[in-house]
Amino acid sequence: MHTTLIAAFDSEALLVEAAGLLREAGYKRSEVRVVFRNAIRNPALLSSAKHTKSARLTDTHTALLRYALTGALMGSFLVEIPIALWLAIAKIDSVGMRVVIAVGVWKLGAVIGGLFGLMYGQDHGIDPDVATEYDPYLRRGDYLVLINVRREQASKARGILIESGATQVRDLDIPQVETKTQVR
Repeated sequence: MHTTLIAAFDSEALLVEAAGLLREAGYKRSEVRVVFRNAIRNPALLSSAKHTKSARLTDTHTALLRYALTGALMGSFLVEIPIALWLAIAKIDSVGMRVVIAVGVWKLGAVIGGLFGLMYGQDHGIDPDVATEYDPYLRRGDYLVLINVRREQASKARGILIESGATQVRDLDIPQVETKTQVR
């Protein structure tokens, strides 16, 4: 089971230190995401974490439809091509039956692809309410780190973030009252 931690940093130097420590602790680049308002030019940071402009912070809810439609199209084509080939060589005499089979399977591929697209889209961005809470940090030039960790490793990652100088660390999957750690 995984959880997402979010930490705010007011300095790029502290952010670089945190990203480096997370990498040394064994977290992959794909697990650590940095959200920023201004450009990041530090090569150490660019190699340690994925980076995202602040406009994409709430990508989950604004992009779900896009991910679902993309998945539906990919699923329908991935299913339709083999079925079209199979129908071309199958011993089905009725053209109408071939059309019914092709359309039914195409729709099934679209539904399954759409579901996979939705599941993929759920893993991007954070809830708009949480994003609204952290928007002032980004407006004043701070950086946010989002890290997806296994629940049993959350305290280790939280410790790394606090030791690196995070001004706030929060577990997004547990109610705010229990997990918000105001460091300064």
